[in-house]
Amino acid sequence: EFERAIEYIQFMTEQKTIQSLHLDISSIATKLLFIVLMLCLLMTFLFLGIQAFTIKGTVGSLCTSMMPIATVLGLTDKKEGKEEEKKKKVSKQVEKQKNIIESKSQQIT
Repeated sequence: EFERAIEYIQFMTEQKTIQSLHLDISSIATKLLFIVLMLCLLMTFLFLGIQAFTIKGTVGSLCTSMMPIATVLGLTDKKEGKEEEKKKKVSKQVEKQKNIIESKSQQIT
């Protein structure tokens, strides 16, 4: 009888531990169902988004192919003229920081 009592205590301890860690069958099934539902919603969102950009016809294909081209052109045009300005701004900031460091070092000594 003593062995049966120990087995019962171990079984109850295992069950309570599993429930406290939310590892019982119902918790796992609920989490799995939630994950599958989210995956289905994500796939639906992606397919609807792709369908929105796939307009049939010549005009639709031109519009769809012009979007990435316009993005690339917009990014490259801005980089050419502003590269020198960025370098000047960075060098000015570096000079300011050097002056601050020099003045602080002179104040300390």
